[in-house]
Amino acid sequence: MNMGEKSTPSWILAIALVLPGLILATKFDSGEELPDFFGLSYGSIGSNMLTIMFEFFVMGQLVLGPTTCAVLARRMQLSAAVFVAMGSSTVLLISNQVIVDLANLYNAVAVLTCTACLVPFIMVLRNKRTQLPAGRSRHTWASLISVSTLMFASATMVVAIQNMESPQIDDNLAWSSLVLVAGAIGWAWPKGAEIIEDVSEEIIEKAS
Repeated sequence: MNMGEKSTPSWILAIALVLPGLILATKFDSGEELPDFFGLSYGSIGSNMLTIMFEFFVMGQLVLGPTTCAVLARRMQLSAAVFVAMGSSTVLLISNQVIVDLANLYNAVAVLTCTACLVPFIMVLRNKRTQLPAGRSRHTWASLISVSTLMFASATMVVAIQNMESPQIDDNLAWSSLVLVAGAIGWAWPKGAEIIEDVSEEIIEKAS
């Protein structure tokens, strides 16, 4: 499957962005736990550096994931772009406390922010015709990007809607917002609209 010319620097970037986030998100619930794990006192330079590292590699996936995916796709590093899309979505599914905190503080603004962060994924999918010729490779790549987008939306937009203090939204309605994401994916990838709609409905059904 041809996913663009391979570039070692692009893969180094992709792995360096995703792997630390996966490790940290799996082992720690928040940045405050990281200094404690290494026995560092609160407020020390080492403690602050570890907290910043956690925020960058875990919380930063909200912006870093979509942005890096778009940059890699534009440079025709399509395999690396998919890796980042799926990896950053997975990190946020594991550890989405930053989304909860944003929603508690900023309510609807947090939802709009999370929704805006989906735009790079949608545009990457929309521009697939300039990146891959028609055929199985394009279909597979578009499928992976689409699923990653739904994963990212589940970890960010849906969580933000669920945790808004004002207005408060029912969980079922929050999950139903994935239908809108599926619609955007269908616009970007008309041939996959039905497939993605089925996937989103299955996610909503299991979550509700």
